[in-house]
Amino acid sequence: MMKNIVLLFSMILFATVLFAQDEHSSPAGGDRYFIVQYTPGSAWKNSKPANEQEYFKEHSSHLSDLRKANHIDIGGRYSNTLMLLVRAKTEDEARSLVQDDPAVKNKLFKIELFPFSPAFNGCVR
Repeated sequence: MMKNIVLLFSMILFATVLFAQDEHSSPAGGDRYFIVQYTPGSAWKNSKPANEQEYFKEHSSHLSDLRKANHIDIGGRYSNTLMLLVRAKTEDEARSLVQDDPAVKNKLFKIELFPFSPAFNGCVR
């Protein structure tokens, strides 16, 4: 229940802060938005900080590559969750982008993906 409330609040916050114009549309290039949540997976070691987890450096590099390719518009952490606003042509493409993360492949993180339709068109500033 709390997770759903946090997700709803986060989505409202994204819509309010990120999209400030009155037109409904997709981001540039015909892409769509997806919320991706990363939470600790079965390989996560509670005794180690995040930067000492196996595959964490590869995870950071993967996210850096996605940012450089304009697939991530914004991201942030809350509690033990990383949430990203990902852009892709299809849900399958978005899922493939995040499942290619070595930390996801090796179960350091598990992911949940949700289609996201902004209420207003705009840009991240």
